[in-house]
Amino acid sequence: MKAKMYSWLRNLVGKLDGLVYYNDQVMGEVLVRDYVEPTRSVSNDRLGRNSLNIKLFYSNCSEAYLRDLGIYAVMMNLNHIRTGHKLNRYTMLTKLLYKLQKLYPEVDLGTLTPQDVVNQGYPVDSVLHAIMRGLLEPVTGFQNLDNEIV
Repeated sequence: MKAKMYSWLRNLVGKLDGLVYYNDQVMGEVLVRDYVEPTRSVSNDRLGRNSLNIKLFYSNCSEAYLRDLGIYAVMMNLNHIRTGHKLNRYTMLTKLLYKLQKLYPEVDLGTLTPQDVVNQGYPVDSVLHAIMRGLLEPVTGFQNLDNEIV
């Protein structure tokens, strides 16, 4: 079911009376759906553990590295302005870590730390190295995004 609301309710998000309200950034509308309790599974547990660790990973990265990810996200948003997606430095880090896991299957995102990245020599120790290894798409001025993760 699709619900249209006036602009003063545009920021209505959350759960209420068995329904979930959320914003669709592309359509610019508030959508409503029934709340469904997810079925517990191994993959759900793994995703939850990975998500918690990525949040911790993010908080342990150097501010310069996060600034580079933010600059990269802005450049990607400018390059893909018509898609309606808005990336930020947290989503860029998440995408980057999942691409790292695809390249190196032994990487466990549930336990990975920034120091592990440096110790193992993974190519995400800087945004520049990630771009050079093909984990991220090149953008204008990417040569300057060379700050280390720790």
